[in-house]
Amino acid sequence: MDILIIIGLIIAGIILFLIELFVIPGISLAGIGAFFCLIYANYFAFSNLGNTAGFITLAASAVACVISLIIFMHYLGEITGTISNDEILGNIFSHFCIGK
Repeated sequence: MDILIIIGLIIAGIILFLIELFVIPGISLAGIGAFFCLIYANYFAFSNLGNTAGFITLAASAVACVISLIIFMHYLGEITGTISNDEILGNIFSHFCIGK
């Protein structure tokens, strides 16, 4: 049951984080709610499940925030027409491939 609470808090925090960044930017209730959801999820993991689970939750919540932000920005760019897959691949290969 504890793990479901932590997962629910992280998901709620990520949703509020994305709402804060893309729907209502600025310091609003969504940003404050996202902050407290993610902080409490990590606190709950450390206090109820121990240090190992706490650090796993901390890493998972950070990775989930970054991945959701990248995915959301990618699809937002495709919807608005500002980026395409060819542009992304061209940018990756031009900067990271040797011999080009």
